[in-house]
Amino acid sequence: MESESIDKESRISSFLEIAVGASGVTAIECLQATSWKLDEAILLFFAVNEADATAPPSYSALAENANSRPDQNLVTGGQDGGYEVCVPPHAKDLFYNDASTTDTSHDILASLYRPPFHVMFNGSFEKAKDAALAQDKWLLVNLQSTKEFSSLMLNRDTWGNEAVSQIISVNFIFWQEYDDTSEGRKVCSFYNMDSIPAVLVIDPITGQKICSWCGMINPQPLGEVFASYVYHCILVAN
Repeated sequence: MESESIDKESRISSFLEIAVGASGVTAIECLQATSWKLDEAILLFFAVNEADATAPPSYSALAENANSRPDQNLVTGGQDGGYEVCVPPHAKDLFYNDASTTDTSHDILASLYRPPFHVMFNGSFEKAKDAALAQDKWLLVNLQSTKEFSSLMLNRDTWGNEAVSQIISVNFIFWQEYDDTSEGRKVCSFYNMDSIPAVLVIDPITGQKICSWCGMINPQPLGEVFASYVYHCILVAN
């Protein structure tokens, strides 16, 4: 099971590198709809998102490989040497969220990777900093990328961890944003964050970055760091 999980994560990462603009959840949906066939999933992404009738040049090799299989039903020969992508109806349902055909497994999957709304601050970065200052808490910032699967893993494994969530809710104001939004770009630039996802602990009084991590951070070590950090601050305050 572990090797299968690693293989799927590798395909998700490859999908995000190729399908520019796709989110991690979209990558999972496309791969699930095509039985985790990377080439077909990429073609499906462009078809559902109303791409050109012919596959883009960089995907021509993938289209040819998919078209060469007898049991392949996504790609057929098109005019002028192009390819017409036939999208299965059930695959469209994943994107258009038809209530009458919503896949239960898709709902479960989406719930696994959704942002940690139960501990997130809803507002701008400046308002989050003001809230942290008013409540005498540290500001915890998570900058995410729709192109990095590790962002989804943080949501699922780290922020979804009960112990980590408890520490955050008691001691931090937690603010999460994507790096390609105006707010996200501003924070990335101010704190010189060039590797995403990133996690920062910020002093709300001075706005100074106290510490930071990049990439996927497993819940146990992060929880231990948070716990020891909070304990140290309590000792200093007393």
